[in-house]
Amino acid sequence: MGLFDIFLGGNEAKKRVEDLQRRLKANPTNVTCALELADAYAKTGAQKQAVQLLNRLGPALQKSGQYMGAIAVYKRISELDPKGTDPATAGALKELEKLQLQASAKTLPSSTIKTSTAETAAETAAAQAKREELAPLFQKIPIFKDVPPHLLAQLVQKIHLRTLDAGVILFEEGAPGSSLFFVVSGELQVTGKGEGGRDVVLRTMGEGEVIGEISFLSQLPRSATLKTKAPSVLIELERRAVDDVIRKSPKLREALQVMYKDRVLNDVLVRSKVFGPLPESVRKEIAQMLVPLTVEGGNPIPPEGVSGEAVYLIAQGVVRITAKDQYGHEVERAMLSPPSFFGDLGRERAEALASASALVDVELYRLGQAELMPLLSAHPELWSALDEINLAKLGNASGTGTHPKAT
Repeated sequence: MGLFDIFLGGNEAKKRVEDLQRRLKANPTNVTCALELADAYAKTGAQKQAVQLLNRLGPALQKSGQYMGAIAVYKRISELDPKGTDPATAGALKELEKLQLQASAKTLPSSTIKTSTAETAAETAAAQAKREELAPLFQKIPIFKDVPPHLLAQLVQKIHLRTLDAGVILFEEGAPGSSLFFVVSGELQVTGKGEGGRDVVLRTMGEGEVIGEISFLSQLPRSATLKTKAPSVLIELERRAVDDVIRKSPKLREALQVMYKDRVLNDVLVRSKVFGPLPESVRKEIAQMLVPLTVEGGNPIPPEGVSGEAVYLIAQGVVRITAKDQYGHEVERAMLSPPSFFGDLGRERAEALASASALVDVELYRLGQAELMPLLSAHPELWSALDEINLAKLGNASGTGTHPKAT
């Protein structure tokens, strides 16, 4: 019986907590036992009970000369109760600061030498136990199959297990965040805002899948909202915990990059009113046809040397659409952002043809006419939607303000 079972709850978890309580009662200054019990309380929602336990233990450890153990306990209190909701937390944090200063200056009382070896051995044993108990979880995550064991061992010590009921929102679109989530069990739904602000289901996630790689790799805010559909267990890894492992594991980095590209493409296609209604199989075919294109801010789209007869999908950034009015003045017709499309399909020509430029650095995907025409032959219903994004039509749009998404 290990930590994972405690997080899942049930009779076995209850027995484990009771066993830890008995062991701590027999030896009230057992640091390893107390920290494990506090974690069990916290992971099952009894945060207050965990903090109270550790706030009682810290002073007892100091009194008995176990200063390194006290530092470990006070650090855990600072993580569990950063806002100081428990009255004793403020005192604990002051003691932590004092002990850390003494430790850095090597002025801790000499009694700490008598206990530090035992405490280090206990911490080592606890770390080994955690590796043995949690390492099997990584076997459920296919993306880790090529990561060397010694790198996985590093990750085990840094993971946060999240046990969630159905209906819990982990993060919302637009929120900051860079951690990665790995699904151990359960079911989660990823949604995002489509054109016109409607909610669109992007995908459903299950065991073994990775979530959050877009924000992790791009360092941009969350691109979608994640919500549990069923009780779920996830591994969460902060960026600082996994960065080093990714640098040392090229296969893991490559797998995340491939996943990033596939999901960015899928998400923009699904959110679009042009391609979203198409069957998933057709969207996958389109994704294979799209060619990535990066344009620096201030430059025209398409860049020099690239044929203009194409549709452009905006993955990141903002595109400015302008056209000359009857007096020859350049007038802004639209500001487009993901998941908008625009293009010149050659069906409609106009003297006041609009032009596009990157307002900031943009990432685009280009679908040329050679690839587009067979698609339109198979799905003629797309013509009406694509006509709305034609640069010729945008160029003839009335008004000087921002076009309402234009797609």
